[in-house]
Amino acid sequence: MSKEYLFNELGNILSNLRGLRRNINNLNVNRISRNEIREQTRTCAQMWFENIIPYINRYDISSEILKKYNALFRELIKISLVKTRKNKYLKTIDEITQNINDELFTTLLTSNNSIVNIDSIQQILENASSLEKDYLEEAIGCAQNNFLRASIVLAWNSAAYRMRKIVELNGFEKFNQDSEILTKRKDRRYRGFDRKYQISSYNELNRIVPDNHLLLMLEYWGIIDSNQCDRLFTCYTVRCNSAHPGQARISRQNLASFYSDLKMMIFDNPTCRI
Repeated sequence: MSKEYLFNELGNILSNLRGLRRNINNLNVNRISRNEIREQTRTCAQMWFENIIPYINRYDISSEILKKYNALFRELIKISLVKTRKNKYLKTIDEITQNINDELFTTLLTSNNSIVNIDSIQQILENASSLEKDYLEEAIGCAQNNFLRASIVLAWNSAAYRMRKIVELNGFEKFNQDSEILTKRKDRRYRGFDRKYQISSYNELNRIVPDNHLLLMLEYWGIIDSNQCDRLFTCYTVRCNSAHPGQARISRQNLASFYSDLKMMIFDNPTCRI
């Protein structure tokens, strides 16, 4: 969703909260039991969780700020479910509204555009098969919600599927024979290929052969050249870093480069067609 949408929705929530506060102040009671007040309270919280949270993490709002407001809106729901003191309502509403301009409105308006250019990375779908698109569309969905590491793992799965289908098309017997040749090669280029294979099905290929061996075999067959192989090894490293705990964070630039390389060297590559 656009900044304008989120800005307007935040404005609606703030307006509703201020109206709710006035209505509560007008009640000459110590505890709130009126259903209309409790329903109005839940509506404000529901607007936050349904209209804001699914979209705002695409922008530069810190996780600490979002956790703070999530907790406050959950508190609104909690107190609306039981008969609660009037001052508890007022205190929670004030905690939400007192810094919302600086922490949400201003930060939203001054943030960068969406975390990734979704239109750009969606171009990877242009030459993907239906099964590959199943992975890639889920990967793009992760990117839309700023789950960048998950996006990279899923997108790589689709590329690895393409590479395995290429092996299948060239024949498992050829792969087995050439795996023996590569294990005997003394040059540094193929020293990472250190295993002879005797596979006879796609399932065995998928289960036994690691992705780095797939890349080296595709280079040996001339389906990708050495430069493409090096770039795809970099993508593979990014994929492995994304799948395991560590301090190497994924940036939007990393993601854009990753998708661009997979598109150009795998999905759009005439020698990689299946």
